[in-house]
Amino acid sequence: MDVTGPGGVARPRLAGMSIGRGRSLKELIEAGEQSFSFEFFPPKDEAGEEQLWSAVRALEPYAPTFVSVTYGAGGSSRGTTVRVTRRMAQETSLLPMAHLTCVGHTRAELEEILDEYAAAGVHHVMALRGDPEGGPDTGADGQADTDETALCHDILRSIATSGPS
Repeated sequence: MDVTGPGGVARPRLAGMSIGRGRSLKELIEAGEQSFSFEFFPPKDEAGEEQLWSAVRALEPYAPTFVSVTYGAGGSSRGTTVRVTRRMAQETSLLPMAHLTCVGHTRAELEEILDEYAAAGVHHVMALRGDPEGGPDTGADGQADTDETALCHDILRSIATSGPS
């Protein structure tokens, strides 16, 4: 199915793009069809929120493979990222891929975030350890944190085997 993008340019829309789980991102990309994405930064204030949604609506006709919203260092923009990703899933034709940065969160918090995404219809997750605010080799308290790294690996393994794609 073709989609007419801005300027009247016909753009192929990926087959199988749908609300809900649909095909995995791996399947979409391996299909060999045109694939591109847009990444958005969570807004910091009301003006940024208006600018974000204006950009989302302007870019929606291009029919990207997926869109994502970044997750601040140490989870600093967690609430905004989850809210914006949820809204993209519920109010646009775009396929959102949630960012999930594990560092700085407990197992219970990570499971809660994943549950929020699933309840909102967001089934694609980019999960990564992430860098703590003190830098890539430190924990949330500024010290090396092998326990937190182990938790991140465990959560990532769990998502890969049973969670969203």
